[in-house]
Amino acid sequence: IGGEHFTLTQIGGKRFTLTQIGGEHFKLTQIGGEYFTLIQISGEHFTHTQIGGEYFTLIHIGGEHFLLTQIG
Repeated sequence: IGGEHFTLTQIGGKRFTLTQIGGEHFKLTQIGGEYFTLIQISGEHFTHTQIGGEYFTLIHIGGEHFLLTQIG
């Protein structure tokens, strides 16, 4: 959907902005100053860094933990 912006609200009141960039890359910015970049690998799988193979990435955002898994 190239270039459209989506706003996500986390349970607990923290807000996040998700931006699609070029159809495969997404930039996740936490309101409050913390910054994270996610790469979409194959439509459903995300890792924190652009890597190959199967990996597990744990990202800590404002007291919440998110386990991002690349499966396949």
